[in-house]
Amino acid sequence: MSAVIGTWNLENFCRPLPAGSPPNPNKCAAKDHATYDAKVDALADVITEIGPDLLGVQEAGSQEALDDLVAKLPGTWHTALSDHPDPRRHRLGRPQRRMAGRHHPDPVRSARLADGHRRLRPP
Repeated sequence: MSAVIGTWNLENFCRPLPAGSPPNPNKCAAKDHATYDAKVDALADVITEIGPDLLGVQEAGSQEALDDLVAKLPGTWHTALSDHPDPRRHRLGRPQRRMAGRHHPDPVRSARLADGHRRLRPP
Protein backbone atom coordinates (compact mmCIF):
# COMPACT_ATOMS: atom_id res chain seq x y z
CA MET A 1 0.00 0.00 0.00
CA SER A 2 1.39 3.41 -0.93
CA ALA A 3 0.62 6.81 0.58
CA VAL A 4 0.72 10.32 -0.86
CA ILE A 5 2.39 12.85 1.45
CA GLY A 6 2.33 16.61 0.93
CA THR A 7 2.99 19.93 2.63
CA TRP A 8 1.39 23.33 2.17
CA ASN A 9 1.86 26.79 3.65
CA LEU A 10 -1.77 27.92 4.02
CA GLU A 11 -0.68 31.58 4.32
CA ASN A 12 -2.47 33.21 7.28
CA PHE A 13 -5.26 30.64 7.33
CA CYS A 14 -7.49 32.12 10.02
CA ARG A 15 -11.20 32.53 10.58
CA PRO A 16 -12.58 36.07 10.43
CA LEU A 17 -13.27 37.95 13.67
CA PRO A 18 -16.88 37.82 14.91
CA ALA A 19 -19.19 40.38 13.27
CA GLY A 20 -18.88 43.79 14.91
CA SER A 21 -15.49 43.05 16.47
CA PRO A 22 -12.93 45.84 16.22
CA PRO A 23 -9.78 45.05 14.22
CA ASN A 24 -7.10 43.41 16.34
CA PRO A 25 -3.54 43.55 14.95
CA ASN A 26 -2.49 40.89 17.49
CA LYS A 27 -4.97 38.29 16.23
CA CYS A 28 -4.75 36.34 13.00
CA ALA A 29 -8.04 36.91 11.19
CA ALA A 30 -9.40 36.66 7.64
CA LYS A 31 -10.68 39.86 6.04
CA ASP A 32 -14.32 38.73 6.08
CA HIS A 33 -16.49 35.61 5.84
CA ALA A 34 -16.77 35.68 2.05
CA THR A 35 -12.98 35.85 1.64
CA TYR A 36 -12.49 33.08 4.19
CA ASP A 37 -15.12 30.81 2.64
CA ALA A 38 -13.60 31.29 -0.81
CA LYS A 39 -10.15 30.38 0.54
CA VAL A 40 -11.48 27.26 2.30
CA ASP A 41 -13.21 26.14 -0.92
CA ALA A 42 -10.12 26.80 -3.07
CA LEU A 43 -7.79 24.96 -0.68
CA ALA A 44 -10.18 22.01 -0.43
CA ASP A 45 -10.47 21.78 -4.22
CA VAL A 46 -6.70 21.58 -4.71
CA ILE A 47 -6.15 19.19 -1.79
CA THR A 48 -8.91 16.94 -3.13
CA GLU A 49 -7.30 16.97 -6.59
CA ILE A 50 -3.86 16.08 -5.18
CA GLY A 51 -5.37 13.43 -2.89
CA PRO A 52 -2.79 13.29 -0.09
CA ASP A 53 -3.10 10.79 2.73
CA LEU A 54 -0.95 12.95 5.01
CA LEU A 55 -0.59 16.71 4.68
CA GLY A 56 1.72 18.90 6.73
CA VAL A 57 0.39 22.46 6.90
CA GLN A 58 1.93 25.72 8.02
CA GLU A 59 0.32 28.99 9.15
CA ALA A 60 -2.95 27.48 10.39
CA GLY A 61 -4.46 30.03 12.77
CA SER A 62 -6.66 27.71 14.83
CA GLN A 63 -8.00 24.20 15.19
CA GLU A 64 -11.40 25.55 14.09
CA ALA A 65 -9.96 26.83 10.80
CA LEU A 66 -8.25 23.50 10.18
CA ASP A 67 -11.53 21.71 11.00
CA ASP A 68 -13.38 23.93 8.49
CA LEU A 69 -10.94 22.86 5.79
CA VAL A 70 -11.02 19.15 6.65
CA ALA A 71 -14.84 19.22 6.66
CA LYS A 72 -14.70 20.07 2.94
CA LEU A 73 -12.43 17.12 2.10
CA PRO A 74 -13.73 13.70 1.07
CA GLY A 75 -13.20 10.81 3.46
CA THR A 76 -12.44 10.70 7.16
CA TRP A 77 -9.54 12.79 8.45
CA HIS A 78 -7.74 13.15 11.76
CA THR A 79 -5.95 16.37 12.61
CA ALA A 80 -3.26 17.62 14.95
CA LEU A 81 -2.30 21.23 15.52
CA SER A 82 0.71 22.47 17.45
CA ASP A 83 0.03 24.01 20.86
CA HIS A 84 2.87 26.47 20.24
CA PRO A 85 2.00 29.28 17.81
CA ASP A 86 4.63 31.58 16.41
CA PRO A 87 4.51 35.31 17.31
CA ARG A 88 1.85 35.88 14.62
CA ARG A 89 -0.35 33.16 16.21
CA HIS A 90 0.29 30.69 13.34
CA ARG A 91 0.70 26.98 14.01
CA LEU A 92 1.89 23.83 12.28
CA GLY A 93 -0.72 21.16 11.66
CA ARG A 94 -1.21 17.73 10.22
CA PRO A 95 -4.38 16.44 8.60
CA GLN A 96 -4.21 12.69 8.03
CA ARG A 97 -6.70 10.69 6.01
CA ARG A 98 -7.97 7.50 7.63
CA MET A 99 -7.02 4.83 5.14
CA ALA A 100 -9.35 1.88 4.60
CA GLY A 101 -8.07 -1.34 6.06
CA ARG A 102 -5.51 0.33 8.32
CA HIS A 103 -6.01 0.67 12.05
CA HIS A 104 -4.72 3.87 13.64
CA PRO A 105 -5.28 3.50 17.40
CA ASP A 106 -3.42 6.78 18.03
CA PRO A 107 -3.26 8.61 14.68
CA VAL A 108 -1.89 11.81 16.22
CA ARG A 109 1.12 11.77 18.51
CA SER A 110 3.74 14.31 19.45
CA ALA A 111 7.19 14.28 20.96
CA ARG A 112 8.55 16.55 23.69
CA LEU A 113 11.93 17.99 22.72
CA ALA A 114 14.76 19.13 24.98
CA ASP A 115 13.51 22.74 24.81
CA GLY A 116 10.21 21.62 26.38
CA HIS A 117 8.13 22.25 23.26
CA ARG A 118 5.98 19.55 21.71
CA ARG A 119 6.41 18.77 18.04
CA LEU A 120 4.21 16.64 15.84
CA ARG A 121 5.63 13.34 14.68
CA PRO A 122 4.10 10.62 12.55
CA PRO A 123 2.48 7.62 14.21
